[in-house]
Amino acid sequence: MLRVIAGTAKGRHLKTPTWEGTRPMMDKTRGALFNILGDDVIEARVLDLFAGTGAVGIEAISRGAKSVDFVELNPRTARLIKENLETARFTAQGFVHTRSVEDHLTSLRGIGADPFDLIFFTPPYAIFSLPLMRQALTLLKSQGSLVAELASKDEVSAEERATLNIWQEKMYGDTRLLFMMRG
Repeated sequence: MLRVIAGTAKGRHLKTPTWEGTRPMMDKTRGALFNILGDDVIEARVLDLFAGTGAVGIEAISRGAKSVDFVELNPRTARLIKENLETARFTAQGFVHTRSVEDHLTSLRGIGADPFDLIFFTPPYAIFSLPLMRQALTLLKSQGSLVAELASKDEVSAEERATLNIWQEKMYGDTRLLFMMRG
């Protein structure tokens, strides 16, 4: 069962999809992620790309984030995020956008949206896209962080690493988390 693991909504159970295509981040991995981020989450403006169940963004709100924009292409999954926001009592801080991540990033750049303090980039392993992740990095505030989730077997080349400003990397089973900062 998926649950909020810390903060004001600690212990609340979140719904998981009964259909294929969504892989919620495991509690252990999510807990480690937020332990690494620490106080950087407090009062943060967050963008949760490939939001799935919304568990990562909801955890951020529970731990003190000011607001989270959830982006999820599948309308059914987007409705699930809204239900989970209601369960956690975070409907005022969570905004669900039902569109592709690429379209959303293009739209945000087009309107000159305020930059984000924190971005979660957690696509299905099979569609991880370094170019799309680079687009997301451009929406960070100076010294903001982007956390990318990819399969542990997937490597980022030394050439790419040199340009990404990775400040932390962790492995949890079949998951690799990369923590990047906009310089």
